[in-house]
Amino acid sequence: MSELCSEVQVVVKDRMRLVTAVLAASQWPQMEQKIRTHAVHPHAKEIQRFVQPYQTHPAVVLTNQLLAQRVPVEDLFTAALRSSWPDLRPFERLPGPLMDGRWVTQLEAFLRDTGISERFWSRHHAVWEEAKNQLCAIFAGVELPELLMKVVQKPFPQQILAMPNLGFPALSTLVAETGQNLYVIVPPLLAVGESPPWPYHEDPPAVLVNVWHALLTHLMGEQWAAQEKAKLHG
Repeated sequence: MSELCSEVQVVVKDRMRLVTAVLAASQWPQMEQKIRTHAVHPHAKEIQRFVQPYQTHPAVVLTNQLLAQRVPVEDLFTAALRSSWPDLRPFERLPGPLMDGRWVTQLEAFLRDTGISERFWSRHHAVWEEAKNQLCAIFAGVELPELLMKVVQKPFPQQILAMPNLGFPALSTLVAETGQNLYVIVPPLLAVGESPPWPYHEDPPAVLVNVWHALLTHLMGEQWAAQEKAKLHG
């Protein structure tokens, strides 16, 4: 599912949804609740119910080990998005902690063993389509690549793709990078107290601020790293 909205393409990638499903079965939801108590999206609860029988699956066990080692959750999404679908064979270099390929191998096994594509996602098309359409309306007319290039003062070759995230992580907007694309993974805005997150269209400026901040942090972080490397080898 994808739609071009101005200069940002809004997509729903099954590889991304698969990572959110593994995170739903892992210790990640409890880790987020310790950071900030919050209500999750109703669809996230449905994901958790579906994957509950698979909490001891090797993919989930390995994910918990990686999280305990403080592997950034962005690396999990990056590894999945740098692998083909549905066999999840890497076509680009995987992030350092996942370079051995064990995690994406277990991710593919989780896909097969749960049957999540046929048994779950096929029954929940509408909620993802609605989220995609809301994000698309928010990005319409926003010249995001040009604005970013002016700030970081360099062109970047990748297409920006935005993905709604109705699962996990729920607290932060993430960026995952491949050779061709910058994926910005956008959860709904948290509400107050025990209320579920706000739909994207309830506060477009806040959604854009979160996306802008995530992309800018990612791009400026790379620029800073390149500058430091140049100093070392200068």
